[in-house]
Amino acid sequence: MCKDARHAWRKSFYPGARLVDPNTIGFDTGHCFELLRMLQFITREQRWKEARRDPEALECAPGAA
Repeated sequence: MCKDARHAWRKSFYPGARLVDPNTIGFDTGHCFELLRMLQFITREQRWKEARRDPEALECAPGAA
């Protein structure tokens, strides 16, 4: 479930994903790897926004050892 309906709508274009309601993205797959890839795609934008505000927010921030 997304707080922002625009975020859910944009991310629902991922192959196999669908918009269940304005704030919920649905995804069906038989492969764990596909689920993980979809989750990475959906959360990527938010993680990088947080990292720009607080570089230590991500363990693997660019330039981190």
